[in-house]
Amino acid sequence: MAKAKVKLTLDKIPKKIQAGFKAVKFDDVIGIIKDLITKGVSPVQGGGRFKRYSQSYRDAIDGEGDIGKAKAGKKSPVDMTLSGEMMDSLNSVDKSGKVFIEFDDPKAVFHNDAGAGKSKVIRRLLPNRDGESFSRNVQRRIYEIIREIVKDALK
Repeated sequence: MAKAKVKLTLDKIPKKIQAGFKAVKFDDVIGIIKDLITKGVSPVQGGGRFKRYSQSYRDAIDGEGDIGKAKAGKKSPVDMTLSGEMMDSLNSVDKSGKVFIEFDDPKAVFHNDAGAGKSKVIRRLLPNRDGESFSRNVQRRIYEIIREIVKDALK
């Protein structure tokens, strides 16, 4: 199953620091990412605000179907929380010396990479393309975590 994910590699840092890095959960970082997304802002640097919902989707929000019931008429901001499943699937995973921040829900690939809906709108959820990075506030929290790990390793 395809996933939307970003990799933080550890292979060029000392083993003692790697151990501390692997032990850390990135819950704070994931919280910041979720907070930005639910405010309609991409956590990817330069991603800005998400493009508004298409007219057909906004009409569905006003309707009586599943989308209308789930969104309860809320059309703005574009918050990526129709069912909550995709946002709940965002987590950090340690795999062979690499930390991945990823969505387990396959819908994230459509929103992040392939384009969602009839108009194939891409809303950048994770910086997994060459040259992309997280927004400054996400980067700041990652740097704070790294500083804490290095400080603990040097004790």
